[in-house]
Amino acid sequence: MVADEGRFGRLGQVMSAWCGSGIRPAGGQQLVREYFYSFVAVAPVLGSMTALVLPFSNTEMMNLFLAQVAEEFIDYFVVMQVDGASYRTGQDLVVPENIRLIVQPPRSQPAATLQPSAN
Repeated sequence: MVADEGRFGRLGQVMSAWCGSGIRPAGGQQLVREYFYSFVAVAPVLGSMTALVLPFSNTEMMNLFLAQVAEEFIDYFVVMQVDGASYRTGQDLVVPENIRLIVQPPRSQPAATLQPSAN
C-alpha cells in the first residue's frame, strides 16, 4: 500500500486592471490562503483505496488517517510506503497494530508512480 497527501485550495492574487488615461481605478484587494488536505492510501493488488479530507497536514491528522486505514483494512496487515515528512516519522505518531510504515528516501514519491505519465 502506498500513501500520500495533496494540498488543495486557493491563493488570492493581486491583478492589474485596465482603465482610461488619467483615471486611477479603485478596488479592494484580499490575499487569501485557504487549503485543505487529502490523505489517500492505495492498495493496487486489492483494487481499493481509502481517503480522508482534513483541514491540516500534521501528526494529529496523520494519526486520524492511520486509524481510518487500520479500520478499513482490519483483516489485513498493511505495509505502507510513506515519504519522510516529519509528521509521518515523529514520536507522537500512533501507528496501529496492523500497520507498518516504510519511509521512502528523500525526493521519492511512491504514490506518484501509480499515476499515468503525461507523455
